[in-house]
Amino acid sequence: MRAVERFGVPSLRLRGAAVLALAALVLALDVGTAAAAPPRTGTVRGVVTDAVGPVPGVVVDVIDPQGGDVLATATSGRSGIFRVSRVPVGEVVLRATAQDRVTWYPLAAERAGATVLSVRHGRPLVVRFALPVTATIAGEVLGNFDPLGGATVTVYDAADDQPITSVQLGEFETTYRISGLPPGDVKVGASKEGWLPGFADGVRALSDATVYTLEPGETLTQSWDPVVLYIDLTPTSTLLGQVLGIRDDPELGWDDPLRDVTVFLLDPADGTVRDTTVTDALGDFRFDGLAPGTYTLRAEKDGWLPVYAGQADDLAGAATFTLVGGDVVGTSLTIYARPAVSGQVLGWMDPLAEATVTVYDAGSGAVLARTVSDGDGRYRVDGLAPGEVKVGATRDGWLPGFADGAATWDTATVFRLLPGQTLVQSWDPMVLYLDLVPAS
Repeated sequence: MRAVERFGVPSLRLRGAAVLALAALVLALDVGTAAAAPPRTGTVRGVVTDAVGPVPGVVVDVIDPQGGDVLATATSGRSGIFRVSRVPVGEVVLRATAQDRVTWYPLAAERAGATVLSVRHGRPLVVRFALPVTATIAGEVLGNFDPLGGATVTVYDAADDQPITSVQLGEFETTYRISGLPPGDVKVGASKEGWLPGFADGVRALSDATVYTLEPGETLTQSWDPVVLYIDLTPTSTLLGQVLGIRDDPELGWDDPLRDVTVFLLDPADGTVRDTTVTDALGDFRFDGLAPGTYTLRAEKDGWLPVYAGQADDLAGAATFTLVGGDVVGTSLTIYARPAVSGQVLGWMDPLAEATVTVYDAGSGAVLARTVSDGDGRYRVDGLAPGEVKVGATRDGWLPGFADGAATWDTATVFRLLPGQTLVQSWDPMVLYLDLVPAS
């Protein structure tokens, strides 16, 4: 009985417990190993070609067709071959980017048109990614027929004049080469700060630009014999100057540069406004970026008489400025304040408040302006035009009267108002005095 206890049942119980513990340990290791296993992946490989042959330097992206996330990326090598490893298994779409042009496999412009492919573990997905056949343009940007660096060259779709692509040249880079262009009709232009935009073959407007038809695989190159694709920019011109203001007034006089004057740049043929600016504190104005052509100027400010270039009163007599490109032309204009009338209304030689003062056109008798005298009988009428006038005053309980003691319109003094002048009442000599007489 003791032998059985030593070698039998007790011993069998120990072996069974050990086996159970070992099995539990193995199961736990298997579960942990499964949990730590990396996700299953696959490989996408192939070659990128176009009509000429393999295309190196193409970025191939493997993309989730649902969310659009990039799962992995590779770049085609010298022989156009690419290999994308560690791609999560499942459905994908492929995108190729070459020379800023994007193609979705097999030949779509957008993701929605791409073919959905399946990546499997252990079975490489092999594709031949054929890019659409493209064209190239090449040439040199000139400025006044000298090489011009730092320009931006733009290719436009000739159907709607919308840009297809642009290239910014370095400051000392004058030649350009733009590849990956879609075959079809295009226009080509260039621009640079300080120069007028220009288009191939010497055209200045996009709407009139030469249309070139790009053939698949073609390189359209600038040529001088025959003349093809030359872009020659013209420097812009500047027209600048200063406006002086003159106002002959004892209290509000002005004979200095005048600020806040609106200066209009005009087409002298029909007066069309090409641009406007406002003078600064020094009376200065400036028009930059002007194209070759002929221009004139007009200056205006509230309370001042307008004037055209050359101190002309109208467009027909205005001085003109002809700019050919790269010019800096200076000029000046003098603008005069509108005439004014200022004085004091008297009644029997005493100041008369609340009298109505009227300025009339001396020829037609039309009322030009009116005002009311203050408590001291003083008045001022601004904003008048040059010309001949008569001045009169009225007040309830007083007989109407005209300047310089005239009682009637026919005997009233005629005053001539000049640009910038303020006609001021004076007693020595006797000018513009208004002295009314009581009605009874």
